[in-house]
Amino acid sequence: SADRHFIIGTNLDGFLNYVREAWEEYIADVTLAVTADGMTPLDVLEEAARSYRIPYRKEHVCNHLHEMLAGLGITQSLQQISELWDQPDKLRALTEERLDPATAAHLLDHMKSIVQSHTEYEQLAGQVASAGATEQMDHEFRKQLWNWFEKKLVVVEDPHASGDRIVNQVIDCSPPGLFTRIMGMQNIKGTGLDFVYCWEAWGTCYRACEDLCSEDYEVAEQGLQVLATFQKYNELCAEKLRASIDTARHSPVSQNELFQSELMVIQSSFDAAMERLQTHLELSARGSRASLLSGVLAQIEAFLDAGDAIKRRKRANLVYKELAAARISHERAALELQDLNTRQKGGWLQYKLESLLRRKKQASAGS
Repeated sequence: SADRHFIIGTNLDGFLNYVREAWEEYIADVTLAVTADGMTPLDVLEEAARSYRIPYRKEHVCNHLHEMLAGLGITQSLQQISELWDQPDKLRALTEERLDPATAAHLLDHMKSIVQSHTEYEQLAGQVASAGATEQMDHEFRKQLWNWFEKKLVVVEDPHASGDRIVNQVIDCSPPGLFTRIMGMQNIKGTGLDFVYCWEAWGTCYRACEDLCSEDYEVAEQGLQVLATFQKYNELCAEKLRASIDTARHSPVSQNELFQSELMVIQSSFDAAMERLQTHLELSARGSRASLLSGVLAQIEAFLDAGDAIKRRKRANLVYKELAAARISHERAALELQDLNTRQKGGWLQYKLESLLRRKKQASAGS
């Protein structure tokens, strides 16, 4: 019982075939027939919709929209706007007045999917009410269950997708304004490992932001120093960091030139990291063109990887040597080795191309 299942890795077509085979085995015994405990066909359908997290009442759709709007900070005329869930043109006009274009578009796309699922339920419920538990209705019931389940599957085609891209894709699939739980990861390696690194970086950033906003000068300074040298900013950090910098700027403990200049350095580093991330996400965007480019680069990379493996080994030896000589910190060594580990999993040529394009873009903007 989840809203989305993210599938990442190689041989995904084979994996999905196994899923479909398991589904066919499971669904063969699913029926609308009256159960031993007296559930009617409509009761069975409603229970299935509840299990698959499908809104089977109009108030479910209305409440879903209400909570999203409230989470996005809309308080004026909240109930009236929520009741427009089945009037997309009016809802679009009102949300676009109150939200930035990207957030409004995200909310409307999500509502379109929710309303479609509710409509599918109502249509099937009407058919079941008229026909009962016939063989034909069992067929339609099983077909609809597969459609609902298949919509939950989010396939990440690129096995070298970065953790940042996975985070971004989870955000894209999450209802704006609602609290989202992410759980149940398996077989953590490659892309999965980089995904974990994103959350580790977020944990470090979060704790430093908490320290930065402390009223104790020594604690705030400690948070300041961590953030000033932090190198793994990502989209998870954005909201917390921006709020913390704004709070720290006006804090009594930060009213000196050194503290304020360090805050400017942190802001600059974060902005640069977000720009690099945006370039990366744009270049690795989904679509046939991106997939074709990734395939070509993968072939070239396979040919060049033996030479890159030698460079990775030399780089790792240098990191350990510098760490043993205390010329770099444990944190810096960990970051360098994480990068090498990620590079070993593949996709380094695409990343190198992205870096070159990013520098070219920055040079063009500077000129």
